[in-house]
Amino acid sequence: MLRFEQFVKADAANTAQKAREALTVGTAKITGAVLSQELPLSLSDELETLERGLPALILEFEAGIETRRSAMLMFAESGVWDGLPDLPQDPRPKLEAIASRLTQRASGLNNAADAAARQKLEKERNELLARTHLAPVRGAVAALANRMKLHKQLESCEVDLRTNRITAKSKEFATIGVNQALATALDDEFARLGIGHIKTKLIPRGDRSKNKYRLGLNLPGTYNLDEILSEGGQRSISLGCFLAELRQFNHKGAIVFDDPVSSLDHWRRQYVAQRLAQEGRDRQVIVFTHETVFLALLEDAVQDAQVGLHIQNLEWQNGRPGVIVPGLPWDHQPYAQRIDAIERTQRLLVKDWPAYPNAEQTELIRRQYSLLRSTIERVIQDVVLGGVVRRHHEYVKAGDLRRVVGFPLVEQQEYDRLVSRCNKMTEAHDPSSGQYLAPPSAAELGADLVALKAIIKITKARQNAN
Repeated sequence: MLRFEQFVKADAANTAQKAREALTVGTAKITGAVLSQELPLSLSDELETLERGLPALILEFEAGIETRRSAMLMFAESGVWDGLPDLPQDPRPKLEAIASRLTQRASGLNNAADAAARQKLEKERNELLARTHLAPVRGAVAALANRMKLHKQLESCEVDLRTNRITAKSKEFATIGVNQALATALDDEFARLGIGHIKTKLIPRGDRSKNKYRLGLNLPGTYNLDEILSEGGQRSISLGCFLAELRQFNHKGAIVFDDPVSSLDHWRRQYVAQRLAQEGRDRQVIVFTHETVFLALLEDAVQDAQVGLHIQNLEWQNGRPGVIVPGLPWDHQPYAQRIDAIERTQRLLVKDWPAYPNAEQTELIRRQYSLLRSTIERVIQDVVLGGVVRRHHEYVKAGDLRRVVGFPLVEQQEYDRLVSRCNKMTEAHDPSSGQYLAPPSAAELGADLVALKAIIKITKARQNAN
């Protein structure tokens, strides 16, 4: 046992000695290890160009390695290995990725330096570019190729069809037939546009002993159009010519008019509105206009023609023009949409309405009462007067007089009360500065809206009962 104990102690001492020697060698390696890459400024700038922040990441990683080395040496001396600091983000994956990219690029450059390889690459690139440019117009190119093929086939038949007599007769039929059809269409369009007193005529002209004609207007003497017709008359003729020519083509494509009634008098605007509404039965008709009267005429004509009508308007929003807004502008909206808009604003205001509103809030509530006043006027037109008299429209709807006769005094007084209340607040009237009336609250605006809807309901119920 004593010999065994001596053997164990000798072996442990030997193992400890070897461990101390290994520790000394390892400590020397760690101490002498070169951890800094000593990044040159030029290389640092290049790495920064390739990937922003990479040089700083490398320096941070080197500092972290140096910190870990100091800790390892301290722990090796003390024998306590707790709390070894973590390393920062390792920049090597990014460096390896950059190296891979640069290697591929160098390989490409080396290939490009080879004349044969470069020529092959350029040919492949040009082929890809050609395909990219051809792809969007592939269908059109194929159609053109087919037309050229057909044209070539037709040219091969030309020799067999060269008959002067048939060609001459076909030209004669085409000239007379087309001109006569267009003349008939023009006379019809002129009549629809209220200028039926202007007629067309076929004017003969000589062409190598053949009877040919050209289309003209039957005007007195040798006067020009601008000498005997007003600007409005000339515009009506232009519209008639366009619509007549449109009838010669067999398609139903959409047509667009930009303010077609400029320079036209009141009656001719009505004719244009009716004609465009009739054309709307066969195709989409798009009309841009800022004429309120013409819009009213167009609405009536569309209703008579029983075609669909879709109205949009353009507004300025956020300092930019041309924003499309569904429906009519405020001045042309029906009363129900106006009430709905005011109610939405009222619901927003009533949430945070203060006991003592400031100037901006006072101005805002005055604006709502101004809108409410104009809405009541529209209610009087559409509900109280039953739409019998409508501003900017051509006629009085006498058939709806039954909806107005016998209007009760109580209802009239309620409408008058609401209008008077709006008059006291709207900026359209100048109130006495001495009285300095307090503006209504948002809750009071809500109550007035409820009162307006209630009296409208009463009026409608009485009208329906009659």
